[in-house]
Amino acid sequence: MSDRSKLGEFFQCMVLGAAIFGIGATIFAVIEALTNTATGLYLPFSTWFFAILVYAILGIISGLFLGIDTFVWRQLPFLPRVPPGPFLSALFLGGLVFLFVGIPLNDRALPDVLSVQGLVGNAIFSVFIVGLTLLFYFTIRSRRGPGWSLAFLNLAVWLSVLLAVGAHIDTFIRPLSLSVDGLGPFLLLLAACIALYFVALWALRAIALGAENQVVPIATLVVMVVVALVLVSRVGSGGVESTVAAPTGKPNVLWMVMDTTRADHLSTYGYERATSPVLDELAAQGATFEEAHAESSWTIPGHFVMVTGRFDAAQEKLLGEKFVTTAEVLQDEGYDTAAVLGNMSLGRGSGFEQGFAHTVDGPVQIFYLSAFEKFPVLRMLMAMGIAPPDAVLRLLHRKTFLQNEAVRADAINEYALDWLDDRDSERPFFLFINYMDPHDSYDPPEEYRDRFAPGVEPDFGFVRYRPELGGTISSNRFVRDVGTKLNDAQWQEMLDLYDAEIAYLDAKIGELLEALDERGLTEDTLVIITSDHGELFGEHGLANHFKALTREETHVPLILRYPAGIDGGQRIATPVQLRDIMPTVLELAAVSSVPEMDGRSLVPLLDGREEDSGVGEIVGFLYRPVDKEYDFTAPGHLLSRTDEGSQYVWSSTGMHEFYDLK
Repeated sequence: MSDRSKLGEFFQCMVLGAAIFGIGATIFAVIEALTNTATGLYLPFSTWFFAILVYAILGIISGLFLGIDTFVWRQLPFLPRVPPGPFLSALFLGGLVFLFVGIPLNDRALPDVLSVQGLVGNAIFSVFIVGLTLLFYFTIRSRRGPGWSLAFLNLAVWLSVLLAVGAHIDTFIRPLSLSVDGLGPFLLLLAACIALYFVALWALRAIALGAENQVVPIATLVVMVVVALVLVSRVGSGGVESTVAAPTGKPNVLWMVMDTTRADHLSTYGYERATSPVLDELAAQGATFEEAHAESSWTIPGHFVMVTGRFDAAQEKLLGEKFVTTAEVLQDEGYDTAAVLGNMSLGRGSGFEQGFAHTVDGPVQIFYLSAFEKFPVLRMLMAMGIAPPDAVLRLLHRKTFLQNEAVRADAINEYALDWLDDRDSERPFFLFINYMDPHDSYDPPEEYRDRFAPGVEPDFGFVRYRPELGGTISSNRFVRDVGTKLNDAQWQEMLDLYDAEIAYLDAKIGELLEALDERGLTEDTLVIITSDHGELFGEHGLANHFKALTREETHVPLILRYPAGIDGGQRIATPVQLRDIMPTVLELAAVSSVPEMDGRSLVPLLDGREEDSGVGEIVGFLYRPVDKEYDFTAPGHLLSRTDEGSQYVWSSTGMHEFYDLK
């Protein structure tokens, strides 16, 4: 073969690789977007457009390299001279399965890749992938002429459906496991995708061959796709509506969590900046608990404890059915229940959704994010200055990329009001809202940045992602080593951005309360404002949260307003905790049959039946194994007791702490 022919073959392989991988990746991206949207995991079109574009670019880059590999393969005399189109198509399909199945396989069953178990398990899995890739190859190669490309497109579509819908089921509905219940949904999905593949193949052949009767196969395919879309759209988008007769005389309940908001950064709690004028007014109309504390210092235990009233819920990664939630109790009382959840740790698949008939949640599945987090490629590119930080932020920061517009407080309000306007107005409602804005990254809207943080670099709030500060691009790892890298001025800039986020959220809470008033719901609605934990900004040499049990991480707001049942203007100094909210709600809602709880009702404090002594005990716990990589964080499992001006923190490592809070 001449050099010119070889050069032509080289470029042919590269172009084919780029085209096949680019098209295949785009097909998967579109189907993943449609699956998320159909199942109620909404993101704006602009975000999906960007995600699809990233998939396409990654596919093209991967295809170029594998096109070169294919050319080299074809030049080696001891290897079969494979046709490049079918060969590259099979590599894409096999590679997609390899990544999609291999990552969760190693996460769940093979925790250590270099162990004997990991090496053997991955070797067996690799043999399976090679066999599957060969099956794809011979299936595609058997098509005559350009028919191989149609076979590839058909396989790419239904394989993408299998993987995207399967991932949704595994994440949000029923995890894949080697049991009848664990395998059942996935086997049904596999059978459906195989059936759709053959029906599509039948329709494509009829069209390609110019058959006289093309209507029947095409109509069959359309009907099957429509039925499949209807079934997918009904998968796990919400719970069951209450069948109990609508009660009378019960208050509505609007429970709002300002995620990651520490009380001492609210003007309602004496902060010198006017960060919370709306909450100031709300406090004047209701009761403010000046010493409310979270039992732990991160999202899951904070939320699980508050909605169950139980300490042991804090130990759970998934909230099991043995726990009875506020939503379940109120639904049994005849309430309409809904949750609008900005935090990706909550929602379907976490157990937190039980009892809610309607759920709007944040944890959208975008596969390339979970794949990238397993490989250091982007970390290397960023360290070398090849990939700009902004690009990495948009690629991998889940709050900014996955949520962003979809989880800003104004969008959360829109979801909430849509549900309020569409619900059964004969029933009282329980609406739980988690707002994510004060959580890092600290990225307030421009109006609030200009007011509270003028001149601060816009992306400074993405401190986790700065290599020069020891940061990481992984969304699943908490970065706790930035404290020693920031000077006082930088900490102040970080606080300015944080304050701006709080002020923005305060304004949006005001807009929601105004909308409630416009609908005539204010008088009969119990409004609860709280947070799941606080945040550290260099105190104790620490940053972010999930670090310790200090006051910065546990002192949270708790404000209750109920015009029909709570006198306004109360400031209560008695220490209370998140576990006390559920029993308080149930007493105000006159629920007679209550589940076992560790919390106590605060109603006696609110109506003067119990003296506001200002003296009480606060307990805290943080279940966390020792991590040598984070030796600068308070290590090990922690237990805390605060009583009358002092705090003692016990650590499973023996590194105990005592604080004189006075």
